[in-house]
Amino acid sequence: MAIDALLRILFYCTLVAGSSYAGVKVWNAVIMPDTLRRPIAVFLWLQSAIYTMLMVSLLLTTLGHSVHWLIWITTSLMGAQACTVIAVAVRMSRVRRLASLVLLPLLFLAMMALL
Repeated sequence: MAIDALLRILFYCTLVAGSSYAGVKVWNAVIMPDTLRRPIAVFLWLQSAIYTMLMVSLLLTTLGHSVHWLIWITTSLMGAQACTVIAVAVRMSRVRRLASLVLLPLLFLAMMALL
């Protein structure tokens, strides 16, 4: 394996562990409101899962075993993460109805991009 692949794997492992730990800390935080901390924790855990899938895909590609269903898993995790970001944005906005009217077409476009 080349040095850049080893560094990438090291960075992915750091991001996976860091995102998972931050997700647990945010889930248990009492400073943030309950309506925001759970979606943000889910966002961080989805980020950790995405980095895990990217790392596994990198390792399998390096070994010469390309697995196409990993791409679909990573894409679906990224779609779930995009929906979580939209949900957090709607919850944070003060004008929820207006924000939901603006964000619904964006959610539709994100879902169509996944197909």
